[in-house]
Amino acid sequence: MPPFNKINGVPIPDTVRPFSVPVFGPNILNSIMDIFVGSSSASQIHDLANELEVKIPPYALSDFLQKKIVRVKVLLDVARTRQDCAGVPNSDAIVKCERWIEAFHELNRDAITNLAAWHSFVEKHVQPGWQQKLHFDKVLSNFGFLDDTAKELAKHPYEDDGKQTTLEQHCLRWLAKSFSGYGPIGCLTDVANLVFAMENDTPPSNASEADVVACMQTFANRLHAGHFEGLWIPEVLVMDCELDDMLSWLLLEYIFRRTNQPNKLKVLAQLPTDPDLDVAHGQLGRLGLEVFRDVGSRNAEAVKSNFASKA
Repeated sequence: MPPFNKINGVPIPDTVRPFSVPVFGPNILNSIMDIFVGSSSASQIHDLANELEVKIPPYALSDFLQKKIVRVKVLLDVARTRQDCAGVPNSDAIVKCERWIEAFHELNRDAITNLAAWHSFVEKHVQPGWQQKLHFDKVLSNFGFLDDTAKELAKHPYEDDGKQTTLEQHCLRWLAKSFSGYGPIGCLTDVANLVFAMENDTPPSNASEADVVACMQTFANRLHAGHFEGLWIPEVLVMDCELDDMLSWLLLEYIFRRTNQPNKLKVLAQLPTDPDLDVAHGQLGRLGLEVFRDVGSRNAEAVKSNFASKA
């Protein structure tokens, strides 16, 4: 239940336990991907993915983030007007940050073929340890900005399309996200929250990045060892057929088969009414899922992308 899934005026019943763990930065994303590609069970999961026609996302450079990174130049323009940025270290930090913006924006996707190459590229611009400094209140320190300056820049008011906001929301978030510019293509939020719910009886009050990474690693070790005792295994999954939903289905189906559950996993799949998704409807139906077309769905493009090779 991340904030963007909440609908105003629709109360959450007391019987529902909402989970919303952070899913940001390369450490969390890579720990999630290790479940699918980094464990000894990965080959079995891949075989099942082929059977269910579920795509395991590849690693690639995000051209979306490459486009967004240029927004950060607005923050640098503001920094240049500040008296405390006239001298070192802030003046040097502006130069270093601008070099990162330009380098990432112009980076050819063929130049980065694996995580090692990505880390090498990043560390031409910032010092090692950047993975632990990606939160809004820390990301500018990667380039050498003083803490007080960074905090004031983040809270600097900015008008975006007639709406009052801050530089933190307008552009600083894209700077933080740019350090995950090479990674799995697609959202993994539902996977992280599903795994966390399976491993924990109650939602965490304030899960940290380290908490999420540790949970994903524990779960990956379970898959490797085949030890599923104490794990909550849902019997029903309702999904909207975006990438992270499909991966959640893949994981649950894998566990059901490994643990010889007496009943089959029941899956209710929601699809938009767009006729381009009729083929996806038929495919999911043949795999035993109950499919319903929702006139209120607004995620047709994301779903089409997920089923691009079949639609």
